[in-house]
Amino acid sequence: MKSVLRISLVIVISLTSMSLTKSNPQANEFPPIQKFLDKFTKVTYGGDPMTISQEIAGNTFIYKTDWQGIQTEETYSEINWNRFELYTKIIDDEYVSCEFRFSKDINYNYIDDEFIEESKEVNSFTCFILLKDEEEFLEAIRDWKNTGH
Repeated sequence: MKSVLRISLVIVISLTSMSLTKSNPQANEFPPIQKFLDKFTKVTYGGDPMTISQEIAGNTFIYKTDWQGIQTEETYSEINWNRFELYTKIIDDEYVSCEFRFSKDINYNYIDDEFIEESKEVNSFTCFILLKDEEEFLEAIRDWKNTGH
């Protein structure tokens, strides 16, 4: 009876571990930076506010804007996170642009509400974070790379 309970307990623990791993794919697939992207939501462009949304999931990065009623969406897909370099540049006293450059091309698709669409291959994408988060953002990427993701 005790051996049956032990086997059952091992199976439950194994299934729970597998479930937790599957429910958190970000743990290994791509850098854990979504919380930094979520904080950068607005910027002034041409004197008017622009709303920004940035999302990273697996091998895809999506950048959306809404400025003066014009909505755009840029999608970068087929991202290979195994080899990249990161370049940061302070834009002003509030935010930083972060350019990820990859060793292999990634797919780029642009569309806006005026039905302008463009698709091509590129080797980089740029996201934006708050200046106050720069060190923590860079540390999260370093830690992710060092763990062998």
